[in-house]
Amino acid sequence: MDCAPGLGILTQGALAAAEWVLIPCVPRVLESGGIVQALGHVEETRELNLNPSLAVLGVLPVMVDRRTALTGEILEQMAATLGENLLETRVPIDTRLAEAPGHRKSIHQYAPRSRSALAYTALAQEVSHRVKA
Repeated sequence: MDCAPGLGILTQGALAAAEWVLIPCVPRVLESGGIVQALGHVEETRELNLNPSLAVLGVLPVMVDRRTALTGEILEQMAATLGENLLETRVPIDTRLAEAPGHRKSIHQYAPRSRSALAYTALAQEVSHRVKA
């Protein structure tokens, strides 16, 4: 279920019903608070016994701009802080990904060989591996 970043009633219900949580995050300085907040929501859901077995599948860096040194630094900080909770997959900034919804197509239909399509394929494989483990 795709949920808003805040902890509204719909997000609480989704966390209570979910088995795993995947947290997307843009690697920017001011975005790190959102990760902490999302992890806090997961912990709160467990502590309130709404879903004691809720697990974090991982944090997914999206809109990654490899052209800037700052992005690399932030990803290194995220890796140091999150450890194995940080997924290996990085979804890059990609014009094709932004265009796909306007054509009413998924990225795999619109531009199957684009960097973002390949990244989402890699994500599916990584998630599958983590779920099986």
